[in-house]
Amino acid sequence: MERVAATGWQLVQDNSGLTVLVSGLASDPDAMRQAIEQALRSRGAVVPAIRIERVPAIPRSASGKAPLIKRHLPRRDSGPACSG
Repeated sequence: MERVAATGWQLVQDNSGLTVLVSGLASDPDAMRQAIEQALRSRGAVVPAIRIERVPAIPRSASGKAPLIKRHLPRRDSGPACSG
């Protein structure tokens, strides 16, 4: 993502795939999506549905931070807690 000509970006993973929020994007969003898909494939990753969404600014948390990666997936049950 460091090679992207943009002022900011954030990856958001959810049940429908991966959304890339980009502010100040100077290049074609479809070319960006294809480059991400290719990079994931070349590393042997399962490629999810990828959407590129242009935004005026990357959303920030209440503390003013803009995390680069956000995950909006339900937590997996890790099984019963160990006792003892």
